[in-house]
Amino acid sequence: MEFCIHFDICSLFVIALVLVSFYIKRKAGAFKSRVFEFLIWTGGLATVADILTILVGEAEGMLTAKWLLNMCYYLLHSATLFLIVSYFVVMAEPIVKMSLKRKCELALPIIWLSVLIAFNPMLKLLFYFDENGVYHRGKYIWVGYAVAAYYLVFLLVFILRHAEFFERSTRIVVYVATFLCVIPSALQLYNPRMLVECFGASLYIAMISMLYQANDASVDNSTGLLSRQAFESDCKAYTSTGVNFSVLIVKLRDAKFLSEMFGQQFSLKVNAAFANYISKYVRRGNAFSLGNGAFALCFVNESAEPKFVMDSIGERMKEQWGFEEIRTMLSASMCLVSFPQHAPELGSFIDLIDEVVSNNDDKSNVIYVDSIEVTDRRRRMAIDRTLRSDNAFRSLEVVYQPIYSKKTNRFSNAEALLRLRDPILGYVMPDEFIPIAEKNGTMCRIGEFVIENVCKLLAGGKTEEAGIELIGINLSVMQCMQTDLVSQIAAIVQKYDVRPTSICFEITEKVGENPPEIVINNLRELNSLGFKFAIDDFGTGTASMQRLMLLPIGFIKIDKSFVEDALVSKKTRILLQNSIDIAKSIRLEVIAEGIETEEMARQVNDLFSVDLCQGFYYSQHCKGLELPFMVKSLNNQSKSAEI
Repeated sequence: MEFCIHFDICSLFVIALVLVSFYIKRKAGAFKSRVFEFLIWTGGLATVADILTILVGEAEGMLTAKWLLNMCYYLLHSATLFLIVSYFVVMAEPIVKMSLKRKCELALPIIWLSVLIAFNPMLKLLFYFDENGVYHRGKYIWVGYAVAAYYLVFLLVFILRHAEFFERSTRIVVYVATFLCVIPSALQLYNPRMLVECFGASLYIAMISMLYQANDASVDNSTGLLSRQAFESDCKAYTSTGVNFSVLIVKLRDAKFLSEMFGQQFSLKVNAAFANYISKYVRRGNAFSLGNGAFALCFVNESAEPKFVMDSIGERMKEQWGFEEIRTMLSASMCLVSFPQHAPELGSFIDLIDEVVSNNDDKSNVIYVDSIEVTDRRRRMAIDRTLRSDNAFRSLEVVYQPIYSKKTNRFSNAEALLRLRDPILGYVMPDEFIPIAEKNGTMCRIGEFVIENVCKLLAGGKTEEAGIELIGINLSVMQCMQTDLVSQIAAIVQKYDVRPTSICFEITEKVGENPPEIVINNLRELNSLGFKFAIDDFGTGTASMQRLMLLPIGFIKIDKSFVEDALVSKKTRILLQNSIDIAKSIRLEVIAEGIETEEMARQVNDLFSVDLCQGFYYSQHCKGLELPFMVKSLNNQSKSAEI
């Protein structure tokens, strides 16, 4: 009987590629990756055994070798299907807890088949060799196919039963791959000379490698634990299926000190040793490195175990640690965060974890979640939800504050200010919600909303009639980094037929400290279209005038805190006046912000040669439609002349 081994050779090539890819990526941190590694080797050895059975089978004699090779093939090929099912079962753990009955249903068929294969030389039920050493199928060969069919059905039922864990795309791929695996088995059952079973199994293994292992986060090289990406992926899986779980955050408080004192290499050794110590308290794949000396241990459906681990780590930290010739004490802080007790959704849960990791104020060994500004955290979560909602723009309000010009003794400019108005939170100021918007990715959308609001106001022409020459708009760092910023702004201005020269974009001093090339190019291109620029909050950063000159600025807005300090400190006053003199020498206009009282206005007027003043002493803010009338009224009053 001639056999076709071409598909086996192809199978061997596929397995070799998967194996090389696996070891290059070294994704062996999680238990499921260990199962996958075993699966690759089992599938590869089954293919090799299948090829050898044909090569040896064609030789005369060697009956013992023929029996052993065929037994190995049957055992390894059956084990391959068992491991494919086991991989998906392990993937769902510990979310899906298998009962003892289910575990028996999974293990008993392969055990029973293995026993049958072991006794086959005596029973000759699956296969046998005649007196000439020629291979023949036994009359119970169908048992092996029945076990294979059982495992494929087991997998399909398992996927269907736990559909809430496996995404729809995952389920479809498994169904299709299972169907494709059945076809080769059916072909070989019908035509024994067509050796395609191993090829079907190798395609299934390749599918797992491409779709699941490829998306697995790599191991953190410095500690050997899984990375933060893997941590977030597991948290997403737990929260999406409604599983209760806890995360123990352990932070080495000495990480930065050790790095500064003994060097980064020594610090990495300490982190690796500490990671190795704490990882023994959880199942492989449930320990993660979050970076900067912070680690996470996951406990699923547990109650007492985290407390035991915290006590054990606490006791160990009372002892010395030895690293080569150095023996030292280490200190660590721990915080147990539970889902959904402390945070009801994935986003807020990850945010809380980040807050625990970044919290350096609490020096106690055990940190309680309730002590980490729970009220503020809930408020931030509420603001985050509002900004992400479809009705976010209904909660945003643009107001305008006129700016007084000392040169012309009238109000010639204004600044657009953004407010968040929420029925529960009330009015939320920009310094509170802007950082949240920058973090959750809504800042660019909000910035575009403000620009459009200002252009609508300018389009009416009433602001120009009232004497308003320029309206300032704050431009965030994220907006400045957009590749399509210029085209986006140009499109809005063109839509409302607004002159670019009537808009001044305000960027913070921090943007000018070390601006990336894309920021410089964006601002210069906008300036070439006629837009003006101002450095906002000057005095709060560390940018030098030389760096600021890289940007096409025409105004400098002195921050309120800088002005207040200058009024009480002689050194700050000299520094501020020198900054103003430098700005004026390069033809920049200077705006003093935060002028709240008459006394403050008088002092600024006497001490500093600023060009414009802004603050509640000069004018309150107002809505857009009210701005032209307010400016007209202010300019008609004699108050400005008395200042």
